[in-house]
Amino acid sequence: MALSDFDLEQLADQIVAKLNQSNGVPTIAAITMHIGELGFPAEEEEILGRMVIAKTANPTLRPNHIVMLVHGIRTNAEWQGIAVKELSPYCKRVVPIRYGFFDLISFWFPMTFLFRWVPVGKVSDELRALIANNPTAHVSVVAHSFGTYIISKVLKKHFDIRLFRLLLCGAIIPTNFDWLRLPNKPRGGLLNDIGLSDRLPVMAEISTWGYGPSGTYGFGTGEIHDNFHECGHSGFFTTEHLKSYWIPFLFGGKIVVSPANETRKQPAYGWEILRLIRPKYTFPAIAGGIWYFASPISGFLRSLF
Repeated sequence: MALSDFDLEQLADQIVAKLNQSNGVPTIAAITMHIGELGFPAEEEEILGRMVIAKTANPTLRPNHIVMLVHGIRTNAEWQGIAVKELSPYCKRVVPIRYGFFDLISFWFPMTFLFRWVPVGKVSDELRALIANNPTAHVSVVAHSFGTYIISKVLKKHFDIRLFRLLLCGAIIPTNFDWLRLPNKPRGGLLNDIGLSDRLPVMAEISTWGYGPSGTYGFGTGEIHDNFHECGHSGFFTTEHLKSYWIPFLFGGKIVVSPANETRKQPAYGWEILRLIRPKYTFPAIAGGIWYFASPISGFLRSLF
């Protein structure tokens, strides 16, 4: 019978108390010995071990694992503070990356070389430097919203940048992104957190170019795990969610399947109709047609031919 998070937490506190009673700084060997005496399965031993390490006062015991956080648009990324607090005890370092306040016009404008490539370049430089300065560390990334678009472009353009694990939430990457043939696909696993009430990825897809609704419908491929949740675009940033889903994946490679995966319903048909109509194509075509047939200037131009 699997132990609950509460039971594991209680056991971790008991082990830490025993370690504190002994002389000297707690070591991995001492922690392993105390956990081994309990006779739990390997998976629960690993989770318990990470809990104990997180509770000890010895940061040198933390795994050589660095997590980078990449935010979305129109935000100062307040969620990164919560993530730093909750993830830091389990790894060597958590690095929140800021590329400046990215406004809606810059997000929407389809000429990527004018706006979008600036944050892509910033994040790729930060990642390359982080990996170079920590050659033996596992480097993973948590990306939200436009940050997921940035990471997809970084991985697709820079094959030398290799991640350990990648966690996406509120993703706006096209659903046909070819994870299978990506040479530098994160070797430790990929997780896509999806909010069932999140329609922003669909709005991004139908209103401009380069984005997709992977944060609404998922990728639908065996290369990345789609995990559905009862929340909206930014509903992932709670202590409970991080402890229940992010920490097991990032530091244990474990996918905790949300109950919403079994209870989710078909999205509203209105959004499907909008995806079919594709306003980014139809509205300019209609406007162009009206101008062509109604504008005096266009009438003059037609008379020349």
